[in-house]
Amino acid sequence: MAVHLRVLSPSGSLLGLLPYPADLKTQAEHNGVGTLTFTYPRNAPGAGLLSGDDPRLSLVIDGVEKPERYLLEDDGDDPADDAGEARPIQVGCRGALALLERAVIYPVGHTPGQAVQGLDAHFPFVNATPGAVIATLLQRAQARGALTEITWDFTSAADSAGRPWPTTYTVQYDAGGDLLKTVTSITGAGWADVRMEGYRLRAYVPDTVCATDHPGIVLYLGRDVLKGPRQRSRRSVRSHLLASGDSGNLAEVVNPTAAARYGRREAFDGRGGITDATTLAELARVTLGGMGAASEGFTIELDPAATQHRPGIDYRAGDYIRYDQRRTDPATLEPLRVRTIATTYDNTGQPSSSLELNDLFVEQRIRVQRQLDALTNGSATASRTPLPPLGDRNDTVAPKAPDAVLLGSWAYLDRGGQQHAALAVSWPAVTQNADGTVYDDAGNYYVSYLLPGLRIAGQDPQWSPEQAVNGTIAHYDQLPAGQRVQARVRTVDASGNSSTWRLSEETILASDTTPPPVPSKPAVTSLIGALRAVWDGRGAQGEEMPADFAEVEVHASRAAGFAPSAATIVDRLAGAAAAPITGLSYGTTYYIKFVARDRAGNASQPSAEASAVPTVVIRSDLADQIIGTTQLADATIIGAKIALATIQDANIGTVSASKLTVGKLNADVTVSARIKTADTGARVELNSAGIEAWNANGVKTVSVSATTGDVRIVGGLSSGTTGQRIEINPGGGLPEIRFFPTNGNNYAFVNAVGGSNGAAYIGLNSGTFQHNGQSTAYRLYLTEYMSALETIRTDTQRPWGGTVRMNAGQGAALAYMVEDSVKGYVVAADSGVQIGRSNDRGGNTELWIDATTLQYKGTFLNYWYAEPDRGLFTGTVGMTNWTSMSLSYGPTMQSAMVPIVTLRDWQAVRAWQVTASSLTGFTTTLASASSDGSVGFWCYRI
Repeated sequence: MAVHLRVLSPSGSLLGLLPYPADLKTQAEHNGVGTLTFTYPRNAPGAGLLSGDDPRLSLVIDGVEKPERYLLEDDGDDPADDAGEARPIQVGCRGALALLERAVIYPVGHTPGQAVQGLDAHFPFVNATPGAVIATLLQRAQARGALTEITWDFTSAADSAGRPWPTTYTVQYDAGGDLLKTVTSITGAGWADVRMEGYRLRAYVPDTVCATDHPGIVLYLGRDVLKGPRQRSRRSVRSHLLASGDSGNLAEVVNPTAAARYGRREAFDGRGGITDATTLAELARVTLGGMGAASEGFTIELDPAATQHRPGIDYRAGDYIRYDQRRTDPATLEPLRVRTIATTYDNTGQPSSSLELNDLFVEQRIRVQRQLDALTNGSATASRTPLPPLGDRNDTVAPKAPDAVLLGSWAYLDRGGQQHAALAVSWPAVTQNADGTVYDDAGNYYVSYLLPGLRIAGQDPQWSPEQAVNGTIAHYDQLPAGQRVQARVRTVDASGNSSTWRLSEETILASDTTPPPVPSKPAVTSLIGALRAVWDGRGAQGEEMPADFAEVEVHASRAAGFAPSAATIVDRLAGAAAAPITGLSYGTTYYIKFVARDRAGNASQPSAEASAVPTVVIRSDLADQIIGTTQLADATIIGAKIALATIQDANIGTVSASKLTVGKLNADVTVSARIKTADTGARVELNSAGIEAWNANGVKTVSVSATTGDVRIVGGLSSGTTGQRIEINPGGGLPEIRFFPTNGNNYAFVNAVGGSNGAAYIGLNSGTFQHNGQSTAYRLYLTEYMSALETIRTDTQRPWGGTVRMNAGQGAALAYMVEDSVKGYVVAADSGVQIGRSNDRGGNTELWIDATTLQYKGTFLNYWYAEPDRGLFTGTVGMTNWTSMSLSYGPTMQSAMVPIVTLRDWQAVRAWQVTASSLTGFTTTLASASSDGSVGFWCYRI
């Protein structure tokens, strides 16, 4: 593989080539600038190009130029190197994203070429998308003549892929900050992802284009991976979180899964300004959600000759792949995010790569921190009771006001489904007094907010009461969502001197933007000149509507596949109910859809479409007040339309017909060869053979034999509609019997499924219950290859607890599993018995018993505190300058121990002996003193 470098001018023109780079290494980082490093002989062709003022480089492999551009920023050599003129030049480059470091933020009021004196040293954005923020700052920089080579293809409305930006932000930046730090803060807060292609900056909605999942890319240890050490940290794991708001408001949230796995681990989180318990608990839940499990990551080195997937080509930094150390089923592997890709090229141009991978817990923790950072604008403080001013009463110098006041908000629902907004007000800490001296007598900050557009009881909007805060952030809750808001902060020192107020920009409090679920499909029936649309009150997946559900709109149209609009609304339902749709045309097909709305006005996607045709009564208008046969459509005069006893024998002449079609027929005895509801389509028929029914497709669904009494039913059969009942084949899919022991939706069931070569499998399933914070069930299934009794998670259908499995050829196993990860297990087979546990380092501790031997796989405890009933006490202890050593078991053992001791001495061959042994420990004595050595011991209880 041929590798060389091209040297370019900032405008992109070719300046020359570097044909002999050595020690060349590139590194791509998700949302990072990337790097290129190499060495180059000082006397090699093109070396003089490295001394240019602003050279740019690109990498060429086998004649193909890579799109990345690198800025040559550092180079140097050692004149004392023995290689003389051939000594290497060390070169360091960064990716083109680093160009953003060459422009800073100017005040918003600055005009290029004009003075900056007297301008407010900030650049605020109100309700701006990430695209608007970045594009505006780039446009301002280019107007000043900076960053002229950079282009971009995103807008304030859509990202580089054309996807609309989903969120706007109100933020204020200090003048003087460079654009690279600004973009890094935007990506770090989870507002956007960025990539540089050449000099084109591309920005995307986070976790979309720059988070492509490649489930088919699986790296295997021993094939693709030469080595792949795993790093795991449990340091930040917590199971219980105590959260504190204002006015003594406290909340405790618990992660039962973390508590069961790691024991009780406690943490504290202070949230100043929060008075609502629901809001405080929600913030605590979000925080604890990123602390529930150990973080795990990998740094893996790929085998360039064996790996099938090319880093940087088949997958890029930010994407998700799989890594299998144990050669398990790839479908069960969790996705790991590629944080960095480092590639090194040897002297022949052959690449070797290493990857840094993060697991889902690390990514979740990053997202949680992004949420909290976004809400607090990067500020953090512990809430505590403000301290009273205790300063020098002769001090009359006021402190400065905070440099800026920033706002962040989020919407939430209370227990009744009402929407509220929470507000976070933050500011940078004040470090100077108004006269420029050091602010070293800190007191409190005082904060209040205003809702400019909200009049209460006919009064103009008023500032809220001031809140004293001993930190740089204040929280407010139970505010009206969607209202305009402004905040102000002043600084008060320990002597009571106050600064002026610093006002924030006005912004809009966040509103709920999550729509309700898609409603279930309408059940539509025909009426005379009308339709009846019934809604069961649930979503399309059978789920309940959320607490803030408001109504379902009923939409009707003559066009199939229509898009619901205000013009198609014919009714609204507040819950499970029926909507009559009247004034319709006979013989016309009408199409019905439902759309759900919540109290914030968010609309769901339309439901599935149903259709029906209104029933016809009269084919044409009445003539001469007479209803004749030509005016009546079949089956349109029914019993409900005829008064009792109004048509009698005196009104009926002779009836002569080959058939008689009536809506209602009363008789003491009817003797007929056949009675049926219709000739074709869905119908029921009573004849001499028995009772039969067909569906609309002409398939016989019911057959009751008059001769044998045999009953055959195609479809479901239920012993009731509510309460205790049995349902057979309720869904019309796999053969299934459901048992409902009480009134509700929780049931146990038996089902069957076909296997290969005509095999029949059967399963017995319990109802659901909660276990380790998950919806869980027990399942027994019998197949041709295995029978199993196991605890499963109902959402993934994977093991989640104890399981027993067996088959005819391989024996039986008892295990405890979490998903597809086996923890403790007992396996019995013809060849022997295994008892073991998978440890957290990827290996097993196992006892193996076969026909003649007992084997142990794993390690023994090394001088670890024993229990009174333990059978073994093992370990090794190093000693210096000793003749006698006494070791304790810790507790008093339940019976006598037999110590077996081995001495290792590097100085001489010595004699030793166990000179004392009791229920609490033993003593080993040497024949002569030793300055060094160690003692290994194996003590068993008898």
